[in-house]
Amino acid sequence: MRATTNVIRSTIQVHMKNTLARPMFQIVLVFQPFVIATTTYMVYRDANVDDFVAFVVLGGGLSGIWSAMTFSSLGDINRERWFGTLNPMLASPTSLLLVFAAKITANALLSLLSMGIAIVYSLILLGSNFAIAHGLAFVGALGLFLFSTSAFALCLSLVFLLSRTTQVMQNFIEAPLLVIGGMAFPVSILPGWAQAISALLPIRWGSETLRLTFDPAPLSTHWWTVAGLTLLSGVVYLGLATFFFRRLEHRVRYLGNLELA
Repeated sequence: MRATTNVIRSTIQVHMKNTLARPMFQIVLVFQPFVIATTTYMVYRDANVDDFVAFVVLGGGLSGIWSAMTFSSLGDINRERWFGTLNPMLASPTSLLLVFAAKITANALLSLLSMGIAIVYSLILLGSNFAIAHGLAFVGALGLFLFSTSAFALCLSLVFLLSRTTQVMQNFIEAPLLVIGGMAFPVSILPGWAQAISALLPIRWGSETLRLTFDPAPLSTHWWTVAGLTLLSGVVYLGLATFFFRRLEHRVRYLGNLELA
C-alpha cells in the first residue's frame, strides 16, 4: 500500500512539473478560459436567458478542465511513445492503469486554475453580477465533475493506447463534447439524437450539477439526482477503464505487440 501511494505521489509531482513547462498546456489552462468566457458572454449578453452568467463562468472554467482531460488522455500517451518509455512502463511492476490515473489526476488538479481564472475574469473584467448561492454544494459538484471526467478520460486513454492512428481524434473530439456536454449551452436546445449521446457523458451531468448551485433557490431533489448521475457515470467509466486496462495489459504482455499497432 505504501509503495502504491509513493508511486501515485511521485507521478503526480513529476507530471505537474513537466505539464506546467509545456506552452500548449499553459494556453489551455490560462488563455482558453478567457476566450470561451468572452465568447459565451457575447452570445448571451443580449439574449433573454436568466442563468446565462452560470454558462459564462462554467463555460470558461469547465472548458479548461475538459481540455486538460483530453490532452492528458492522448498527449501523455504519445509523449511516452516518443520518449521510448511506454514499453518500460508496461514492463514495470506498477500497473499502467495506476500510472495514467495519477497523470490524469495531476492534470485535473492543475485544471482548477481554469475555473479560478474564469470566475475572477467574469467578475472583474466582464462585470458579471453573480454569486455562487450554494458554496458547499458547488465544491462537492466540482469534485464530482473532476472525478467523473477523470474516469472518462481514463477510458479515452485506453482507446488512444490501442493505436497510434487515434491521434487524429484529439483534433475533433474536444469541441463537440463541449457543446453536447452542456457546459456553455443548454442541452435542451440540441436535437434529440445529440441529447441521447449527451446523457452518456459525465460532463453533461457534472456541468448541470454545478450550474444548479448558482440558483439562489433551495437545492431541490433534481440537484441530488444529477449529482447522483454524475457519480454513477464516473463509477461506471472507472470500472470499464479498470477492466479493459487489465485485459489489455495481459494481452500485450503475452503477445508483445504494444508498439506494432
